[in-house]
Amino acid sequence: MFTPTGRGTGPNLLDSDFALSDSVLGIRYRLLQESRAPLTLTMGPQLILPTGSMARGTGFDQAGLAWDVAAAKDWGGPVCLYTSLNYSLFPNVRLPRPAARSAFSLHNLFWGTALGMRPLEKDHGSSHHDVHAFLEFGLGVQQDLAGDAATVRRVTDVHTLVSPGIRYGLMKRNADIYEIGIAFPMGLDRGAPRYGIILQLQFEHVFHFGGD
Repeated sequence: MFTPTGRGTGPNLLDSDFALSDSVLGIRYRLLQESRAPLTLTMGPQLILPTGSMARGTGFDQAGLAWDVAAAKDWGGPVCLYTSLNYSLFPNVRLPRPAARSAFSLHNLFWGTALGMRPLEKDHGSSHHDVHAFLEFGLGVQQDLAGDAATVRRVTDVHTLVSPGIRYGLMKRNADIYEIGIAFPMGLDRGAPRYGIILQLQFEHVFHFGGD
C-alpha cells in the first residue's frame, strides 16, 4: 500500500508499507456443468484465517466465515463470462485497544463480473495452454469499526472498481489447472484505493465422486 504524504507546494513523498492480509481456505461443489446445463454453477464455504492486522487495515484480528457462489458461461468462441458473489461474517470484532470492550459482528458482501477474451489457446501433447485477457467490474459493501475505546460504532462503505488483467493457464490431462496472472484494480469512487496490483497464483484439482 502506497500512501502519499507531505505538505504545502513542495514535492510529495511516497511512503510504502507491506503487510500480510487474511488468508482464505475454501471448498466448492459444482452444482451445474455447462456440458449438461446452460451455465456452470459452483458454491461452497470458506474459512478466513486472521493472518492480517487490524491496525494496518489488512484484517480484523478475528477468524471469519464466508460463502462463495460462482457462475460461468462459455459460448465456445473467443468470449466468456464469469460472475461471483461472496458473503463473509466476522463475529465479535473489537478495536485493537486494550480498553475496547464493545464487540460487533461485521458483514461484507462482494460481487464481481468479468468479461474474458481468449487471444490464444493451444493443445500441446496431453496439456492445454491458454492466455485469457479480462475486464472485471466489482462492487463491495464492507463494514468496519470506527471511534475510540469509549465510543465505538459500526460503519458501512460501498466501493466500486474496475480491473483489467491477463493470465496464463495450463490444464493437464487429469483436469488439474495451474494459473498465473496479473491484474490492475482501479477504484471508481472516492473512498476506494486509486490503483493497485494483484498477482494471482492458482491451482485447481477436481475430485471425482461416484465415478462422475
